[in-house]
Amino acid sequence: MAEATHAVSLATTLKGLDAQGQRLRVEFQRNGDRFEHTILGVRDGEETPLLKSIEGTSDEIAPASPPFAELHRQGETVFLSGATTLGHWSMSVQATDGRLKFDVACRLKNKADWLGSTYRVVDENYLLGLEDAAQTKLQQDRLLVMPFISTDDCFPTTIQWRYSIAARK
Repeated sequence: MAEATHAVSLATTLKGLDAQGQRLRVEFQRNGDRFEHTILGVRDGEETPLLKSIEGTSDEIAPASPPFAELHRQGETVFLSGATTLGHWSMSVQATDGRLKFDVACRLKNKADWLGSTYRVVDENYLLGLEDAAQTKLQQDRLLVMPFISTDDCFPTTIQWRYSIAARK
């Protein structure tokens, strides 16, 4: 199963086309023990990297981005999953209406010092949409997308954050 997952990762991309013909593409690649992804804007046939996920290392309990070790594609949806001793992460990504929609969840065993998705901002020609329990913070060239975590949460618990990315017109 790991070989099939790795083979799929080499060409796993999702493309979204909007009414104006602008597109976004997300490309997943294996880097060491996990998948990273790059979001590219496509305009007039030219691709420009917009955001690149910042990954952690295998010894980090709460890495900068979820540690996705498995990737599966079903039609126009990519599903990813992974785990550390802190919890189990899952994410689905869909390309619809010129947007990439990310739905991320973590089943936490204990309270975490950090939980979220971190990107390096390569080009600012993107629009970020936040849904449900998500918040964002921009630190220098880093974009952090984080869930709201209540101090009343009992553990174990599942925390979820959703966001979408579109190309700036």
